[in-house]
Amino acid sequence: LMIRAEPQDLLVRKLEWTPVWEDRLKDACDAEGKADTAAVCLDYGKAFVCLLNQSMIITKACIEVSIAKKHKTGGGNKRDESIQKFFKQTMAAILSNYDFNTVKVIVLCSPGTLQAEFMSYLKRVAQEDTPEMKTLQANLSKFMQVKTYTGSRGAITEVLKDRSVQKLTSLTKGLEGVNAWEEFEKKMAKQPDYCTYTPQLVLEAFQNEAVDTLLISDTLLRIPIVLHRRFYVTLTQAAKMNGITVATLSSEENSGRHLDQISGIAAILRFPLPDLDEMEAEEDFLSSSEVVRAFLEEHSQGSSPGMGSPAQSTVSASGKVIA
Repeated sequence: LMIRAEPQDLLVRKLEWTPVWEDRLKDACDAEGKADTAAVCLDYGKAFVCLLNQSMIITKACIEVSIAKKHKTGGGNKRDESIQKFFKQTMAAILSNYDFNTVKVIVLCSPGTLQAEFMSYLKRVAQEDTPEMKTLQANLSKFMQVKTYTGSRGAITEVLKDRSVQKLTSLTKGLEGVNAWEEFEKKMAKQPDYCTYTPQLVLEAFQNEAVDTLLISDTLLRIPIVLHRRFYVTLTQAAKMNGITVATLSSEENSGRHLDQISGIAAILRFPLPDLDEMEAEEDFLSSSEVVRAFLEEHSQGSSPGMGSPAQSTVSASGKVIA
């Protein structure tokens, strides 16, 4: 695999790669160019200035300012000064890192009323007669406020589930993993026979054509054991080819971390498979099972380049793959 990136060409050669990572590579090569949504996660003294595209969250800047305590002598004025300093640095990061010609929505999110205080600050300073403030003034309509439980990057998961945000952005793909995990949890609580997890049971369900939705953590798609990684990638591609909904969950988000705790792979079933409960768990299933070997052999035949076979492509910084 050869990747060409600007401003200086960098070639990374790899004989084997997969369609899963080809798609992610395309997004990564032009991650910011495709990011039409921005999020600023705020807490007192700390802010994350982020861009969002269909498959990743890009942190452009992290602002940290020590906020003075109220109870200290003269603390009121010092606190106000430190908050103003924090707001000023966050605004500067927004202006320097966001292309307003591309970004359509900028979500300010925080616990409490901090996002409203920051928005008031932006409206006030935007009245100043400078080129930067005129740009800010012209784009104030792109800012919206969402109250969240946290001011960390985790607030972005809450933001993506907000209906007012969904209407304004194209990030519906980013919600697939979150929504799939919520559906899995509901099924587990009310209809556990329609759910299964672990590689052995999910593969059995797939081979019985019982899988409706496959959930997989991106942790498994980059697992260092080649045979294991090949299994997960092959299963993912085979599921897509059979019309099964595949939701890849990010291990950076809560839904992905929860999935990792139950093996990193799970499935919502079309119909119950009573035999799954009676299957005896095989030790080291992926490395020793004949079922896995047979599955990989069956699905490696007629597969596209990258499914376990040597391939070479050039990916430019614009995200175009050149054979």
